[in-house]
Amino acid sequence: MSYYTVSLSIINSLIQKLGSDKITKKDIDNAYPFGERRYYPYKAWLKARKEKMNQLGLTKSSDAKLGNLFEEKHK
Repeated sequence: MSYYTVSLSIINSLIQKLGSDKITKKDIDNAYPFGERRYYPYKAWLKARKEKMNQLGLTKSSDAKLGNLFEEKHK
């Protein structure tokens, strides 16, 4: 399994354990499994973390707005 897949699996199991309405950023951050927060394993973790936090609505509103910064608006 890739670091990304392992990361998603860990975060998903944490969501199931705590519940999507009670999980916090700190819970996700504390679940980091790969030792030192450097290099590719950490980048894979951050990618999975970002995706799940966006799905759970745990990002700052300013972060969410930046995600749509370059999308065209169709009227």
